[in-house]
Order: sequence, then C-alpha cells, then structure tokens
Amino acid sequence: MKKIITILLLISTYVVQAQSKKIDQCIKAISNKDFIIDHEKKAAFKVENKSAKKLLRIRRSANSKLIEALNDPDKSVIAHWALCQINFHVVTFAGPKTMLKDGEEVNVYFLGEEKGEGFVIYENKKNGDHKFYFDKPQLEKITAYWQKKTSGK
Repeated sequence: MKKIITILLLISTYVVQAQSKKIDQCIKAISNKDFIIDHEKKAAFKVENKSAKKLLRIRRSANSKLIEALNDPDKSVIAHWALCQINFHVVTFAGPKTMLKDGEEVNVYFLGEEKGEGFVIYENKKNGDHKFYFDKPQLEKITAYWQKKTSGK
C-alpha cells in the first residue's frame, strides 16, 4: 500500500511539473501582437496563437503564471484576454473611442466580462503599427483584480 501511495505521489509530482513547464513555454510564446483588432469592423478582434489557445485548454492552472505575465508590457493585453477567457468564459470587447492621452491621440477599448468587470486597453499607431497597452495605474489595478478574483478558485 505504501508503494502504491509513493508511486501515485511521484506521478502526480511529475504531472504538475510537466504542466508547469508547458505553461511557461506557452507564456513565453505569446505576445500582444497576437491580439489582432480588426480596424475595419467595430469591436472585432481575433487571437491567432497556438500557445494562447493551449493556455485556454489548460484552464485555471495557468492563472498564476498569466497574472505574472501581466507585468510584461509585451504580454499584458494577451495575458488579460486569456485570464478573461479562462475565468469568464465569455469576453466582451467594445470600442474604439478616440481620445487624447498624454497629448497623444489614442483609441480606447474595453476588454472584460459583459457585467462590466474588465479594463481599458489603449492603442496608439506609430509608423503604421498599432501598439496595445495598459497604463501603469491600470496595470496595477488589473493585477490586483486578477489576484483577488482567482485566489478563491
């Protein structure tokens, strides 16, 4: 009986380590560039990244590492999207609204749950490229929100 318990513990430890490694690899492979807004249609976007979709299949086991990825400015938007997909199951996307932020014209989008739980994504266009980002105060709120939202699950 002790051997069976020991073997089961070893197997479960291996599975957890393998999944953790898979999550790390997937997060390393995602980027905000994978979150593609269709500027021809209002409030339309797509995500074309196999690693991002793998994270969705891993589900809540990926939450803590996705929350860590929020701190990477090149991954924050896609990490927030993945957290929304995993924890809300339905993601609301609205916008754009154009406004001035720090003297620069930006588009503002909402990404979150239809009940209003979500955050604003800023987008600017430089040299023909669109860049998505959260400002620092917003990012701090997002990180705290996800830490609280996922801690009880």
